[in-house]
Amino acid sequence: MGYLIEIYLDKRHKQGNIENKIVENAFLHQCERFYGNYEISGIRKTIHINRYIMSFSFPDDIKHIIKFIRFIKKNYRLNINTIAYDNCIFRQLYPNKSKNLTNDDKNILKSLK
Repeated sequence: MGYLIEIYLDKRHKQGNIENKIVENAFLHQCERFYGNYEISGIRKTIHINRYIMSFSFPDDIKHIIKFIRFIKKNYRLNINTIAYDNCIFRQLYPNKSKNLTNDDKNILKSLK
């Protein structure tokens, strides 16, 4: 199993050929698997959300994933949505809190503190 990273690219802005650079860098740091999905949403001929979601799987060795995250952080328009560890039990290490938590979840977290 290993680590899973999901990265969002905003396709409304021209970014050149950054997707290929990210994939090449991931495989340079021993990425085991990569796949991508598009998320497009809009109302009345106006596109509000146009994202390319890239998912990467890395082995259990933490030093490779750290080098890859440093490369991602250098690019200012990239958002890391999720970093998780999957070893028969899926544990989310870094969630994008603004998008994953609903109001009910936020109220539950406040009550637990």
